[in-house]
Amino acid sequence: MNIQQTLGSMTLDEKIGQLFLLAFSKNRLDEARVLFQDYFVGASYLSNDNLPDPQAAVALTSTLQQYAANTRLQLPLLLGVDQEGAWGVMVPASCTGPGNMALGAGHKTGDAQRMYRVIGEELSAVGLNTVFAPCADCNSNPNNSIIGMRSFGEKPALVGALTAAAIKGAHEGGLAVSIKHFPGHGDTTMDSHRGLSTVTRTRDELSRIDLYPFIQGIRAGADIVMTSHIIFSALDPENPATLSRIILQDVLRGELGFEGVILTDSMNMQAMKRNYRPEDSAVRALLAGVDLIMLAEEHYDHDAATYLKQQAALIGAVKTAVAQGVLPLSRVDQAVSRVLKLKAGRGLLGGARVQPQADISLVGSADHRAIELDVSRDAVAILRNKHNRVPIPRSASVTLVNTTQRDSYTVLGATRGIGPNQTRAAFDYFVEAMSKKFSKVRVISAEVYLQGTANFDADGLIIAVTENYPLPGVDFDQTSQVDILHRLSEAFGDRLIVAALRDPYELSTLPDIATYVCAFSFRPSAAQALAEALCGELRVTGKTPVSVPDTEIIANEAVDKQAYVTLPPISDETYRRWLAQAVKDYADNKIAAGTWAADRALNLSEQEYSRLLPNGAATPNAFIYGIRAEGINQEVGVLWISLVEWGGARMAFIYDIIVFEPFRRKGFGRAALIALEAKVRELGVDQIGLHVFGHNQAAKDLYDKVGYLVTDINMVKKLD
Repeated sequence: MNIQQTLGSMTLDEKIGQLFLLAFSKNRLDEARVLFQDYFVGASYLSNDNLPDPQAAVALTSTLQQYAANTRLQLPLLLGVDQEGAWGVMVPASCTGPGNMALGAGHKTGDAQRMYRVIGEELSAVGLNTVFAPCADCNSNPNNSIIGMRSFGEKPALVGALTAAAIKGAHEGGLAVSIKHFPGHGDTTMDSHRGLSTVTRTRDELSRIDLYPFIQGIRAGADIVMTSHIIFSALDPENPATLSRIILQDVLRGELGFEGVILTDSMNMQAMKRNYRPEDSAVRALLAGVDLIMLAEEHYDHDAATYLKQQAALIGAVKTAVAQGVLPLSRVDQAVSRVLKLKAGRGLLGGARVQPQADISLVGSADHRAIELDVSRDAVAILRNKHNRVPIPRSASVTLVNTTQRDSYTVLGATRGIGPNQTRAAFDYFVEAMSKKFSKVRVISAEVYLQGTANFDADGLIIAVTENYPLPGVDFDQTSQVDILHRLSEAFGDRLIVAALRDPYELSTLPDIATYVCAFSFRPSAAQALAEALCGELRVTGKTPVSVPDTEIIANEAVDKQAYVTLPPISDETYRRWLAQAVKDYADNKIAAGTWAADRALNLSEQEYSRLLPNGAATPNAFIYGIRAEGINQEVGVLWISLVEWGGARMAFIYDIIVFEPFRRKGFGRAALIALEAKVRELGVDQIGLHVFGHNQAAKDLYDKVGYLVTDINMVKKLD
């Protein structure tokens, strides 16, 4: 489809409809049909209320695209969601991931790329095509209630690198990507859902801190930049970014060179509605340079009787502004051209796609769950361990104390589908995980503890669990958490361990806590990873991505850009390099085991490889992959499997896995084993096995950490 020809054929009503990204309540398809079919609205924000599960998502996206197909031009819809980890849709069926702050704690670009690829694949599988993520905000203000765990962290270098990696992953998963909240929402205390904030950083500070991740995101190919409803006094002291020509045209377009679609954050937020008439703000935003106006958060004042009337009034206000010459038609055409170009770039033009093109079994699949858990494991950090209480012996008696009262969780299901949408407490997931690790587990609720009726073992360990959830327009009640922690600390001293399913900012009020282990997330995968860390199953490598005021906790800014791997067919060059090293290593292992004499070992090893691989990499039933490190665009090792019968079952047998120097001890071997699971499932088997030479304890430890059953020299993993 020729965009200019299409633009030239459009009526004014059809053009104006493409400038809006609107929402509707739950399954109110009567409202949706009018918006997308009668008013030609070109995009929609969908929440968990609209998309409670994959089946509902497929049905709804198909219906919405059919509405678009019923219009004269059949322009498909952009259908977008907040799937960013800390916020999510299709919860709990989907793999949201642990969230951006957890990815920041893992500090690996590979983890961000893998997780956002999973997000992309799952959203694409149900007919969605746009993700309003990741947040490119540097969360430098610990009192920032709305961003928090939605940010990768505090340091611009880390946030920028992970933003770029997330964009790459989401693109691989088939999505258009919107980074947010330009030019940065990290240094605020006021939630834009509640009011209008002002950031007073200097121009230099904004450039060094807030703008840097957006620059990296734009370079990585971000399709959309979402504006913030915040005043930045050093840039434009009069207007919030959404209404500022200086910020959108001079800075975003001019200095940063962004050529994609500029999208507003929801114009229904109180930051806008309390300060500007909705009709006026819509026109002003377009004049400032916005291309697409979002009204997503209709849960604040949704009235089914007037909702459509309000939406129509905004569309009508833009039409009137054009008719009166207030809004030039050329500005409308420019914005519509960008929206159409985005749709064309995502393969949407040429007729609305009614049916999703992927299998919804991808949503929450075993492969995706494995990745979600793997990145959650990388996130866990031990921030304090003054008395070496962690790891905890399996024989220990542990008492798990919930520091959150049950009525505090009610709000998690009361945000009309916008936000985390996790209605089961993180504490409950943690109890479930810990009960599988320890035989002596006692559970005490916050209510029982506060009543003073709780019983504790005389010498057992006390694990107090804290939680936090970033909610739109409301705070998660943490009052009881602080009270209970202070009481437990006074009563049990160094027997107390805090297990944090949240950000670590609470430590600023807990100077006496000696042991603190943080998952930087409240998701189920984080609860499992935290349990594994506490019992010593997990080698803890996470680093806090945020500083905690008045403590020794300082934000990490180092980034590991290498650990994400894929397993393509091996190249000829890598095959030759691997074979030479594999023959030598096999001979050395046989010598060390006392099986072969040193003077004959190399010759015997060559004969063995010739027997096993008579046709080299083309040998039937030999699946030889290069271990490709995507972060450095290089093959760093080799993984060879064959399908065999073992113990009466068909399985994938690992004949060799090797990482070349100087790439060893950087996580590539572990990453390759995780990636292998998807390959094995593609081959139609659900078990992986191998032999490890008895003296190679390091290899045994590695396989144990990624879930293999280790018995003597045999390693087996049954895939879920």
